Amino acid sequence: MKHFNTFCLTLALVFTGFCAKAQPGERIEQLRIAFLSEELDLTTQEGQAFWPLFNEYNDQRKDLEKSARRAERDLDSKSSPSEEDVLEVAKLQTANMRKQADLLDDYLPKFMDILGPKRTVRLMRSEEEFKRRMLERIRDRRRP
Repeated sequence: MKHFNTFCLTLALVFTGFCAKAQPGERIEQLRIAFLSEELDLTTQEGQAFWPLFNEYNDQRKDLEKSARRAERDLDSKSSPSEEDVLEVAKLQTANMRKQADLLDDYLPKFMDILGPKRTVRLMRSEEEFKRRMLERIRDRRRP
């Protein structure tokens, strides 16, 4: 048990060192990985199967979110957008939401194969919890 505690402490110190040198986006991603790993209580074998799949899912989800933000920025950049422009963006956002739901439908069974149903639900909750905590940290830093 003593060796395990020493290993965990060493791992935590190394991880902290990596976080200190990482760019802000990388640091947040490292924190998220650590948070989700702890919340899901992943074994080494589960982690090796889960993280590539999760990263694939997350990359596709980010691409969909970027396209929606891009359309919104394009609309905002117009001095006086037409109703057609606004409707086009609304349709794009609706289609984007459907695509995100379809993406989740595709990946949920894969996550369940690795994590089981309970931890898959915990994954969804933990992602939201991580976002909430990050937003709280940002708000706390901005307060005088």
